[in-house]
Amino acid sequence: MIDGEFAQAHRAFVEPPAFPTPRIYTSGYCEENVYNLLRMFIHQYPQWRAFAVFISNPTKSVAVWEQRASSDPVSGRLVVWDYHVIAWLFPPSEDDRQQADNGITTPNSSKRSWIYDMDSTLQQPCLAREYLSKTFKNQTALELRWRSSFRIVSAGDYLENFASDRSHMLKNVGNTEEMEYIAPVPPYDPIRGPLAQVSHNLMSDFVCMEARSFGVVAKNVTEAFEMALSLASVSE
Repeated sequence: MIDGEFAQAHRAFVEPPAFPTPRIYTSGYCEENVYNLLRMFIHQYPQWRAFAVFISNPTKSVAVWEQRASSDPVSGRLVVWDYHVIAWLFPPSEDDRQQADNGITTPNSSKRSWIYDMDSTLQQPCLAREYLSKTFKNQTALELRWRSSFRIVSAGDYLENFASDRSHMLKNVGNTEEMEYIAPVPPYDPIRGPLAQVSHNLMSDFVCMEARSFGVVAKNVTEAFEMALSLASVSE
């Protein structure tokens, strides 16, 4: 392998993948934004271990900082979401990197991981530790109704089983039976994974933190970080 080819292969394994250009993004549809992002990552970077992370709680009111939807920098750009969704990527294992580098050992970066949140004001992508500390502040000091729980789902399970007919985005117009979307819908058909048994399972199987469904559920930030590391290690 010539020097230029080696450098390119090395960077592909130790630096996080960039967002695709153009980004597939629709405001208000974070679950679909992450779905499309993970579909691209799985195709282009199969050695990376990728997860969808759903953030919510029983009251559907989680405090999330550094959000572009907030116009108040004094508050730390705080938004209270009913739920939010991000992508979490872990680098290839050391064995994968050594093989790609033609037997030359690369620095061990297995403890570093990156979070992709297209609604965040933080660096894109952002190191996981930095993102978690700045996005979910002072959790123990918050009232329980504002604290975040996390459902961590492998990219494969998410892409195969997720379905949304976008009905959760509909509301009545005034006192009539007419319905309208609270945010403009994405410019493509609703998503239904190849193994999805229903047309809509977003709220019941992914956002609901009490459901025994896909992935694992962490009750706080520390637990989420530990669980994600464990899942990434198992998937190597």
